Parts: sequence; structure tokens; C-alpha cells
Amino acid sequence: MRLDGRLQNGERASLGLTASGVAAGDTALGEVMLEASGTREQHNASLRVQGPLLDLDLALRGAMEGEAWQGRLTSAVLEASGQRWRLRNPTGIRRTAEGSVELAAHCWVSGEASLCGSDQRLMPEPRLRYRLRDFQMGSLAELFPDDFAWQGELNADLSLDLPASGPNGTLRIDAGSGVLRMREADTWHDFPYQALALNSRLLPQRIDSELRFDGGELGELTIEARIDPRGETKPLDGQFRLDGLSLAAARPFLPMVERIEGRLQGSGRLHGSLREPEVSGRLSLRGGELSGSALPTSFEDLQLDLAIDGQRMRFDGSWRSGESGQGQLDGTFGWQGQPDLALNVRGQRLPIVVEPYAELEAAPDLKITLENSELMIRGQVKVPRGEITVRDLPPSTVTVSNDAVIVGEEAEQPATPVQVRMDVDVEVGQDRLRFSGFGLTADLAGYLHIGDDLDTRGELQLNNGRYRAYGQRLTIRRARLLFTGPLSQPYLDIEAIRRVEAHDVVAGLRITGSAQQPRVDVFAEPAMSRSRRFPT
Repeated sequence: MRLDGRLQNGERASLGLTASGVAAGDTALGEVMLEASGTREQHNASLRVQGPLLDLDLALRGAMEGEAWQGRLTSAVLEASGQRWRLRNPTGIRRTAEGSVELAAHCWVSGEASLCGSDQRLMPEPRLRYRLRDFQMGSLAELFPDDFAWQGELNADLSLDLPASGPNGTLRIDAGSGVLRMREADTWHDFPYQALALNSRLLPQRIDSELRFDGGELGELTIEARIDPRGETKPLDGQFRLDGLSLAAARPFLPMVERIEGRLQGSGRLHGSLREPEVSGRLSLRGGELSGSALPTSFEDLQLDLAIDGQRMRFDGSWRSGESGQGQLDGTFGWQGQPDLALNVRGQRLPIVVEPYAELEAAPDLKITLENSELMIRGQVKVPRGEITVRDLPPSTVTVSNDAVIVGEEAEQPATPVQVRMDVDVEVGQDRLRFSGFGLTADLAGYLHIGDDLDTRGELQLNNGRYRAYGQRLTIRRARLLFTGPLSQPYLDIEAIRRVEAHDVVAGLRITGSAQQPRVDVFAEPAMSRSRRFPT
């Protein structure tokens, strides 16, 4: 800090103050420069603040009149967060002999926007009256996330008295109609709304507020809240009502979903405190639909009821899928501290499609829990019928070893992992599950148990099978897939045969070993040369 002061004849003085690194609490203001000169009867002053949060330039002149001071704010410019506001015209400011500080009517302008105040009392017991007009929300772009934009016009009115007994006044904010814009990848999506308004009544013991949002297709939201501003906790009480919130608004942000429909509505109460608000009430989703070619199944006529109590929610719902599929779910979800989940999923004849390989029907009965960053899946899945057709191996069948290092690619550090545990029984082919691929056609049937890390135990049999090899059609005499480890690494035990009537022998193939490195042997009963086993 540097301070220069001079006192000349005739009580004329000058003062210069320069300070850097100025802060107000934890807020850095930057550099402050103050210059003043003149006499008691006539003097001038200027103040400049340059910092990371704002730049301020103002100038005033004034004169002492006995114990009172009469002045005039001749110019002022404030720049912050991409905004530049300037004082439209000089305005009066005075301090009375009794210590009251008053500011005359004035206006600040920024582009088309204006912030105007009538005569104000700044101290003691401030009395403030302001009105904001034609403020463009787009000018706040620096304060918004990069993937969010707001097109609209804001108007507001403030009438506030601050006596020693506590605040008394009103605040009205009206954003009118506008457009909320959100970016997904390189595409911007527009969500127009019809009305957004906040009205508040400020009293010493309470603040009453009402927020109303009419989003057209986005639905309507009304919140009425009462806050006790006294003390540190600031208790909260109120209610909310949600009507017709369309899930279609989320479509641009779900790349795997081609169609999402349904409307959410409900009501409830607000309680807790301003720092830790809590919600209780009921919400319901009706007419829901979630589908897409990248999803293994569809959710049609989705009905969901939610009961919220503080920081915990209970839910219960059902859906249809395809011509005959039915599904049900229920459970609880909590978000106090670490999230916890208890979800039950049941279904009958749910169509499962894995393009372009499989069309199945499944009947799950699963319990899914999340607790202390551990996800547990237990229960049973039946796959009684369906069809699996494999024409070509998918690219995922060619894998890179887990310990391989790809030059030029840095390994990403995973976020805090969620440990996944499984205890799932899978029953396959109770009706008929048809498999076709690699020259083989057969019916799959069997039982698997999937444990932690996809450790799989069990056996799948290929019944009623045919196999084409060496230009011949073979009958499957025995075919089993044995699982004693990772799900992707079954062991093979397959015999495919062809009876050679002319020689009264059985020729065949025996395939054993792991699926990744199978061993293929040609045999005959009784023994004969290889060329005679499968003549072309």
C-alpha cells in the first residue's frame, strides 16, 4: 500500500492511495486506487478498483455545508462477469448533519437494459426501491456452463426497508417467455417455455416466496416456500406441484434411446432447512415409453409411482414389452451420504433382442442392491424360448489381453470403483431355444450359475443338433458347453457323426477343450482312414 498526502495554503489538500492485493474476507478485490483533492467547500474524488471479479471506476464532487455534506456522483462504470453497467446521468448524494446518507434517483444502463432507483436512504435503516427492465439473459453466458444457454428477457422490482426490527419488502422477478438451450455433443437443443416468475414477500420473521414455471411441453411447476431468516439453520416449509413434465425433453441426452415418452406429475411438501432442504410427497409417471434399436428390450405403457420422504424414495411400477411381455419393479432409493438402492425386478415373456444375433424371451426375478459402493445382483433368470443366429463373429470376440499396453494410449484412472457381486441362476431352453451358426443348428437347454466377476458354473446342452463340416451334414450325438470359470471361456465337449452305410461305420468329429483354443479330432467306429471317413 502507498499513501501520499499534501496540505497546502487555504486548507487545500490532496490525497493519493494505492493498494494491491486487497481482499474482503476470502474475496480478492485486486488493486484499489483512490485520489482526492480540494477544499472543505469544494472537493473532488475518484475511485478505481481492478480485480478478478470486477472493475469499478467512479468520480464524485462535493462540499461541506456545516455538519452536512452535499455531493454529486458524476460518473460510474462497473464491469463484472461480461457485464458493463454505467451511470446514465450524474446523481445527487448527501449526508445530513444527523448522519443520514441519501442517494437521489438514478439509473444504470447496459445495452438495452436499465436498473433504475428512486430516492434512496442508504443509512441508517436503508430504504431501497429499484426496478430492472429489458435485461437479456444471454448476457450472463459467462456464468452458465458451456453446454447451457438461456434466451429471454428479465424484469424485476425490489421494494425493501431494512429497519432494526428486520426486513420488510417485496421482490418480483419475471423472466417472461424464453428458450432454454442445452448442448449434447455438437448439437444444441431448444426447450421453449411460456412463463417463469418469482414473487417474494420479506418480513422480519419469514420470507414467503412463490415460483411458477410454465414450460409448455416441459410441464408446469409451482413452488410455495416459507423461510425463517433468523439464525443459522433458516428453517424451510412449503409445498410444490408438478404437472405434465414430459420425459421427451431428455431424448437428446440419451443417445441409445430413439423414443421416450411419458408425463410426470405430483405434489408434496418442502421442509428441513435452506442448507439441507428435504422433500416429501408423491410423483407418478403415466404413459411412459422407452425404446431404441440399441436397447435390448423396450418399455411400453410404463407406469411408475414414487413416494418421497426426506432423503429416501419408495417406488413401484409396471410396464409392457412386445405382444405378451409384462414387467414389474419396486424398491427404495436413498441419497443421504452414499446412495443406497434396493430394487426388485420381475418379468414374464419379456422380449430381449441383441442385434443381429438373438431374439429371446426372458423371465427375470432379480433383487438388486447398492450399499457402501457394493452392487449386488441376485435371483433367477429364465430364458425358455427364442432364437440365436450367428453368421459372423462379432469384433468383440477378438480381444486384447488385460495386461497389454497400447503405445500412444495412456491408461485412464478409473473413478472410485463400484464392486459388483452376483448370485444369479439362469435356466435356458425350458421350451425351445434354437441356435444356428458356424454350420451348427441345435436346441440349447441347461442351467448356469453366475457369480462374482462373471464366474460361471453349469452346463448347456445342444440337443437335436445338426452340423455341416467337410461338405457333409453331421448329426450331433453329444454336445455340451461346460462352464467352470469366466462366462466367455466355456469348455467344449461335442461329437458330431455321420453314418457311412456303405462301410457300416460311424465317422465323426470330436471337439474338446476351451472355446478359445478348441481341439478337433476326426474319428471312425470302427477305425478307418481319414480320407474314407468324409469322402467328398
